[in-house]
Amino acid sequence: MLWASANRTRVADIARGGSWHPESVRRLLRAFNADGLDALRPSKPTGRPPWEASLSEKTIEALLGLARESPQQHGVDMPVWTADALADAAYEQGILEERVSAKCIRNLFSRRGYSWKLVQAWQTSPDPDYAVKRGESNGS
Repeated sequence: MLWASANRTRVADIARGGSWHPESVRRLLRAFNADGLDALRPSKPTGRPPWEASLSEKTIEALLGLARESPQQHGVDMPVWTADALADAAYEQGILEERVSAKCIRNLFSRRGYSWKLVQAWQTSPDPDYAVKRGESNGS
């Protein structure tokens, strides 16, 4: 659009070529002329902020801590957490004030840099030699 305008292409032709409304082309060109490349950046983030934006760091840490514990310790008869089970357990324990979907839980961990498969691997084994078998040191 900017290149076409710089080459003196008519607004109607630019709009037709890009499937835009001519007034949208005019507004963008005026904004570009006034503000330069900053006019092309969105002025505000689009869409809703993620639900965890309202959570405190303490709440998120509590949720991460729960994910590191065995589901059996919390009455869930599964070897590893599912996102649904983790969400339910967090709500029942008062970590979360409202029930959230499995997708919300997976997205929270993803935004924190953790894949859900990694979160499931955090479960600890009742085997006393678990850390040694995984190649982890005992801190000494």
